[in-house]
Amino acid sequence: MQFIDLPTSLFCARVRTVIQYKELSPEVVGPPGGLGSRAHAALDPVARVPAVKFASEELWLHESMLIALRLEEEHPARPLEPASAELRWLGRQGMAFLDSYAVSAMFDILRLADRRHTEDEVERSRERIANAYRWLEQTLPAAQFALADKMTLLDIWLGLTVALGAEFSTRTGLDLSPPRRVAELSDQALSQSSLSKVLAQLQSETQAA
Repeated sequence: MQFIDLPTSLFCARVRTVIQYKELSPEVVGPPGGLGSRAHAALDPVARVPAVKFASEELWLHESMLIALRLEEEHPARPLEPASAELRWLGRQGMAFLDSYAVSAMFDILRLADRRHTEDEVERSRERIANAYRWLEQTLPAAQFALADKMTLLDIWLGLTVALGAEFSTRTGLDLSPPRRVAELSDQALSQSSLSKVLAQLQSETQAA
């Protein structure tokens, strides 16, 4: 298995966490020639990260959620999804909501900070983040982690998303913190060694970039 990784990418960090948790040993390479370069496109026509190519396959699989689910399917030992189908789909919906609402809105806020913008533009983005967190707070079961009494993919998504929000809060001066229950779940996820190590690496690489 080959993994095209970028140390400063939140989306690659998710895949790295799954790989570390499942104790896998892929061939890890950076985007040749730099992200989006001709050399990168020659290796992988989409030229995006993360990307994973499984043994004996020609297809590069993109999108961190799809890669994580494929890794879960290929390597079921140390599972990162609940046995219950209802909880599995609840977790996947939560991951999708975090991507579609919270993470995309956080990057929108960062882009807005670099140019002239209206308060309404910022507030719309903050409301999208709040809606994702509100849904999680109101929907997730009472458990030690987001879905159960052990870490799942949703916990990885949640922990890294809240950490990203904290970083962007520092950079923009805006309060992007989640409600208490979501913050507690994020803290619980980030207490797990496989996730805390990846986050520390991501923060170190981001500061150095």
